[in-house]
Amino acid sequence: MWKYNCRRQFLTLSASFLIGFLVTLLFSSNDMFWNMAQEVLPAETLAFFTANPVMISVSAGLGFAGLVNVFEIGNMIATYYSGSTFLMILFLIMLPDVAMMIGIIGLPVMLIVSLYGWISLRMGVRKGLRVAKITGDDEIVRIYTLHHTLDEKYKALGESTRKTMHTAQFASVLGLVAIACVLFFLNNIWLVMLLLFVCMFAFQWISRLRSTAFQEITKLLYQDCDPEACMSALIYYSKRGKHYKLANRGLAALCLINLDEPSLAQDVLIEFRRANAADLLTYYSLMGSTYYQLSDESGVIRCAEEMSKLRMPRGPMGMVVKNFQYGMLENKLNLMHGELNESKKYFLNVMQSAQFNLQKAECAYFIALISYVQLDYVVAKMYFEKTIKYGGSLYYVDKAYGYLEKIQEKHLIDEPAE
Repeated sequence: MWKYNCRRQFLTLSASFLIGFLVTLLFSSNDMFWNMAQEVLPAETLAFFTANPVMISVSAGLGFAGLVNVFEIGNMIATYYSGSTFLMILFLIMLPDVAMMIGIIGLPVMLIVSLYGWISLRMGVRKGLRVAKITGDDEIVRIYTLHHTLDEKYKALGESTRKTMHTAQFASVLGLVAIACVLFFLNNIWLVMLLLFVCMFAFQWISRLRSTAFQEITKLLYQDCDPEACMSALIYYSKRGKHYKLANRGLAALCLINLDEPSLAQDVLIEFRRANAADLLTYYSLMGSTYYQLSDESGVIRCAEEMSKLRMPRGPMGMVVKNFQYGMLENKLNLMHGELNESKKYFLNVMQSAQFNLQKAECAYFIALISYVQLDYVVAKMYFEKTIKYGGSLYYVDKAYGYLEKIQEKHLIDEPAE
């Protein structure tokens, strides 16, 4: 799980060192810089840096990278203990020297561990791609376009979403630079505290911006029930020159599941980020759905077992989400075992509280299908019609039309006398 953050950590720390080094190297040619250094640094240290001007840039790079490392360590702790971000910022304000020392001392260890995790993860992913007999996202897109339409109408949506994400990433970098400036150049503790809290809320706003950037694309699947439109927007978002790097793989896999393409969905999930318990929960839920479509009971059982072991970090709300997802996999096993009444009861309960048309269409289809198997054709007809009403272009809709034709052709429902 931790390996999925290693690439970002390594690149972030390396870039932080480079930024600190280059900025200091740029300003070290200015007399004002050395006047400020004379006021801050001891005479012996200043004499050493004057004789070796490059070393002050190296020290500044290490200092900035150490500061960023403090936040990286804080993020790692926050993954397992919610609320620790606030304590980390308080620790940074009250004991900045200790925090910086921890960050700088831990920097080489973090770089080595991050590099190892990044390399070992890539080797694992490449092994998974070889087993699946695909080369990567370019081939996934090529296979997808052999069977489905890539609608240019959603090109603008994909590109605008990509611009929003790039803006959020750029703002995050500026925020880190601002924090460094606040800590190094301001001596007023209250002003430092105020500005750090402003930066903390700014980062929260950027995080919300990143999480909501995909809302319009997500709506195409969840509300409009148009997986081809959603997949088109995602593919246009993911285009980098002549190549593709699929983003939001969970949403892409869900689109493919609702297009009845479980094998291709599994190929997409090979590189799905599993950086925390919430990601793993999504991963096992999606993989369980693909195994169900492939009639692989052992795969569904395996996903359910792994999901039951997850420890959710968000207290009661995390457990509610976990129980809901686990209930979905249990229900798929009920369907595979022929426990139709239990499964029908589950779908009826979920449909009552469903907020999205995607959920309503899925529940309606399976209620109709179970009713059809149980020879309750009146209920089956009613819920097949609801599937068509909510389902848009989901693969359930074509199947619902097929069953309605069978009901009509075989006169399975007594027509009222005229």
